[in-house]
Amino acid sequence: MKTCVTYVRVSTNQQEVDRQKKELETYSKNNDYQIVKWYEEKISGLKKSSERPQLTELLNFVKENPVDSVLVYEISRLGRIISDVNSTIERLTDLKINLYIHKEGINTLKHDKSVDETSQMILSFLTTYSKIERDTFIKRSKSGVINSVRKGDWGGGKYLPFGYKRLEDGKKFGIDEEERPII
Repeated sequence: MKTCVTYVRVSTNQQEVDRQKKELETYSKNNDYQIVKWYEEKISGLKKSSERPQLTELLNFVKENPVDSVLVYEISRLGRIISDVNSTIERLTDLKINLYIHKEGINTLKHDKSVDETSQMILSFLTTYSKIERDTFIKRSKSGVINSVRKGDWGGGKYLPFGYKRLEDGKKFGIDEEERPII
């Protein structure tokens, strides 16, 4: 039986890792892997691996313990900083530890522990795509907020700025006459 560790990550405390865990657990059972350790984080993928305690712990663990593979749900779970993700993959490759990316079904190493060049090429594309996807999401979000505000709607967030209140429809906002004298 092969050994593996898993790494699951979501960006916020409101999100859950259950789906990732379930799919990786199913994959490991179906492919004769014994999961020796789970690593789970709720932290932005825009943080470097050195700023993510669980990923740092995983990398230290696999350096000191015999592990065949690291399983992640998708490449963006390792992060969204291209150079940092590539560095993590390189560290695992140097240790002859396979990285399996479930969503795309990619292994970074062949059965003989040699580098799978095709997978490396695909991963380069996917890490770049992950960054572009994140950048596009941010641009769309900002554009949506600006468009909402131009229409007189509240652009986002749980709380309105001090001095404003939501109007009847819940989207529009206006001056809060009780707070107006304070401002």
